[in-house]
Amino acid sequence: MHNPKNITLKRYDDGTPSVMRKPTVYTELHFYRKSDVLVQLTKIFCERFLPKYGDRLDMRGTQKQIIARQEQEIAALKARIASLEREISVLKGARNYR
Repeated sequence: MHNPKNITLKRYDDGTPSVMRKPTVYTELHFYRKSDVLVQLTKIFCERFLPKYGDRLDMRGTQKQIIARQEQEIAALKARIASLEREISVLKGARNYR
């Protein structure tokens, strides 16, 4: 015959039996503590070394520069297209002249 073992189930605080490992509190985990320190250091760095106002203005200026550059590229492409169209019309006229 087999010998039955005495198995005791761990219970939660409310008395519910648990067959799983004991629940882990995430704030006690090593990787959580490390990431929490990084977050706190990042906040302190930002508060100390980055201006509270002004970054957005710099971004707006950069965006305006990007838009101006894109507009210049579009104007250059339009001029190139117009030049090609003129060249094609000249070639067509020369072909018809023969």
